[in-house]
Amino acid sequence: MRINEQMHTIGSDVVRRVRGAFHLLSKRMMLSLCWLAYTAAYLARSGISAGYPTLALHYGTNEAWLGAVGSAFFAAYAIGQLVNGFLGDRVSPARFVLLSMVGSTAVYALILTVDNAAILPWLWGLNGVFLSMLWGPMLRLLCMRFSHARKETLAVLMGTAPVGGYCLGWLVLAPAVPTWGWQAVFIAPLALTALLIPLWAWLSRGSQACESQGWSQIRRSPVDTLRYIHQHGLWRLVLTSLCLGLVKENLALLLPALFVGFLGTRPQDAAWLLVLSPLAHLTGLLLGQVLKRPLIRKPAPSLAATFGGMAVSCAGLVLFGGDAGVAFAAIFAITALAYLGSCIQISYIPLAHVGQNMLSTLVGLFDFSNYIGAALASALLGELLAEGRLIETTGIWLGVCLLAAVLALGQAKQDKARDKGKMVKSQ
Repeated sequence: MRINEQMHTIGSDVVRRVRGAFHLLSKRMMLSLCWLAYTAAYLARSGISAGYPTLALHYGTNEAWLGAVGSAFFAAYAIGQLVNGFLGDRVSPARFVLLSMVGSTAVYALILTVDNAAILPWLWGLNGVFLSMLWGPMLRLLCMRFSHARKETLAVLMGTAPVGGYCLGWLVLAPAVPTWGWQAVFIAPLALTALLIPLWAWLSRGSQACESQGWSQIRRSPVDTLRYIHQHGLWRLVLTSLCLGLVKENLALLLPALFVGFLGTRPQDAAWLLVLSPLAHLTGLLLGQVLKRPLIRKPAPSLAATFGGMAVSCAGLVLFGGDAGVAFAAIFAITALAYLGSCIQISYIPLAHVGQNMLSTLVGLFDFSNYIGAALASALLGELLAEGRLIETTGIWLGVCLLAAVLALGQAKQDKARDKGKMVKSQ
C-alpha cells in the first residue's frame, strides 16, 4: 500500500513538472511570436523606405509621393492607436493581435494585386489601422502572462523587435529589392505575418486568463480615463510625444532622401548607407537598457535631456551639413536618441501605470500623439526634400526638439512639486 502511495506521489510530481515545463515553454513561445509579429510590422514599415528607389522607378514618383504615403499611414495609425489602445485594456488582447495580423496580410495581398501608385497611400493607411492594434495589447498580454516584476524586462525585449524589423528591411530587403523587384517590399512582411497567424491562433487559446500578481481589472470610462490623465499630469508628455513623432517617424521614412541630399550619393546607392540605421536604433535601445533605472524613476528630465541631444544634432546638420562626416554622425545621433525617447514614451511611462490597467490606453494615447505629429509634417517635409531644401527640413526638427525639451522640463517641475506635496501630506 505504501509503495502504491509513493508511486502515486512520484507520478503526480512528474506530471506537475511536465505541465510546469510545458506552461513555461508556451509563455516563451508566445513572447517569441509577439516579437516576430512586431518585427514583421516594422519590416513592412521600413520596407517602404528601404525599397523606395525601386518603388519610385516602378511607379514614376518622387519624395513628395513618399511623403504622401507616410502621411496616410501616420494619420490612420494615430487614430487607430487612440481607439485600439483604449479597447486593448478592455477586450481580449490575444484576439486583437490575431485580427491585426489577418488584416495586415490582406492589405499586403491587395497592394500586390491592385499595383496602383494613387491607391497605395489609401491601402497603406488601412494597414496603419491594423498595425496600430499590436503594441499596447501585446504588452498588456505579456504582462498578464509573466510576473509583474518582469514588466520592464519584457518591454526591453520587445523593444528589440523594431530593430529586428529595421535590420531585415535595410540589411536584407534593401539590397535585394532591385533584383527581386518592387513586389518584394510587400511579399516579405506578407509571408512572415501569414506564417505566424496559425501559430498565434493555436497558442493564444485561453490566454485571456491573468497569471500575474498585482494586476488590476479596472475598467474606466472615457471620462474617467481623461480624469486619470489630468490627475497624473500626463498632458505635457502627450505633447512631447507629438514632437517626437514629427522628428522620429519622418526621419525613418525620409532617410534615403537625407543621405542623397547631405552626402551627395545616388538614390540607388543610398540604400547601402542605410545599413547603419538599425545600428542607430540598437544604440538607442542599449542606452535605454543601461539607463533604465534613472529613466523609469525620472522620465520627464530624461526626455528633456534626450530632446536636448537631438536638438544639438539637428543644429550640427544646419550649421555643418555640408561636411559629409558631420552630416552622417548627426543623422546617426538623431536616430539613436529618437529611439531612446520612444522607449521612454511608449514603454517605461505606460508600464508605471500597469497596476491601474492603463497600460494599453496610455500606449495608444502617446502613440496617437506621436503619429499625429508625424502625419502633420510628413507631406511638407517630403516636398521640402524633393525641392532640395535640406536646411529648412532640419531647421524644423531643431525647433521641434527645443520645444519638446522645454515641455519635458515643465513636466519635471510639475512632477517634483506633486511629489513634494505628497510628502508634506504624509507627514
